[in-house]
Amino acid sequence: MQKRVFKIESNAPVARDTFRIVLRTDGPVCVRSGQFVDIAVPGFYLRRPVSVSDCLPDGAVLYYKVVGEGTRDLSGMAPGSALELLEPLGSGFRPEKCREAALLIGGASVYREAMPLADRLCLTLVHDTPVEADAFFPEVEPEEWSVEHEERHEADERHAFAYTFIDYARHSFTAN
Repeated sequence: MQKRVFKIESNAPVARDTFRIVLRTDGPVCVRSGQFVDIAVPGFYLRRPVSVSDCLPDGAVLYYKVVGEGTRDLSGMAPGSALELLEPLGSGFRPEKCREAALLIGGASVYREAMPLADRLCLTLVHDTPVEADAFFPEVEPEEWSVEHEERHEADERHAFAYTFIDYARHSFTAN
């Protein structure tokens, strides 16, 4: 783990209260997708832990949600501003090490990050969207995915909402 200063290259909203920040520094960065960095937001004592979405030779791409004053202030920081980070934290993941299958459970940004690595999706679609819902699974594009199995279940005494299990397989493309 090391403490380094990064500069904000971009810091823009991608959804309600969710931002994508691109950070750059001098020299190579040794973080992997799935690892974390701890961001020191100026004016706050506690650092903000944020998962690394993508690695750049001299930086990282992070997605974060505004959930309090610290991340609110972070969302207002302009390109060129400096941030102190502790990095890398956690183990991260290496797709090449997943020989047969890997099960990924996480939130919207984790899924968005891992979708390009998947060849199968096993989803539960809940047929209700609460008003307070603010995180969603990325769109499953029919040009990329085929439904292998679909099983609908109605609401009952154990389940407040109807839901469907859907298994998708990524289309295989061959070069001509």
